[in-house]
Amino acid sequence: MRDTRRVVILGFFSLVGAVFLIKLFSIQVLSSTYRIEADRNAVRRIITYPHRGLIYDRNDKLLIYNKAMFSINLIPSEFKLKDTLAFCDLVGISKEELTEKLKKAALSPNKPYTLLKQLSQNEFAKIQDRLMEYKGIYPEFRTISLS
Repeated sequence: MRDTRRVVILGFFSLVGAVFLIKLFSIQVLSSTYRIEADRNAVRRIITYPHRGLIYDRNDKLLIYNKAMFSINLIPSEFKLKDTLAFCDLVGISKEELTEKLKKAALSPNKPYTLLKQLSQNEFAKIQDRLMEYKGIYPEFRTISLS
């Protein structure tokens, strides 16, 4: 009697374990839904904007030229801030403005949020070295056409 009871209990737990293993296999290997969601969360897409050419008129007068601009983006889920005032002084915004932008950014925690737009090369050079101290901050380079 004890042996049959032991066999039944072992059989039951083996069956439950097998069902769990089959379900885990189907979720992790066969199902593509979770793979797509994992890629969305893990892969950071970087958009490379094209450089536009210089545009001249027929008299070789320059009509449109390019200017390098930088943006400072942050990913809220990765952004860790130890010293708020030092960061605000670095990027040149007030603490209230930073708090407001972080609230907006928190709506999509895994998507980049633009903290500062269109910094010139000189402005970006002043803060570039110190930005690496902060996790979740990523600079973005692009050129804009001006006339």
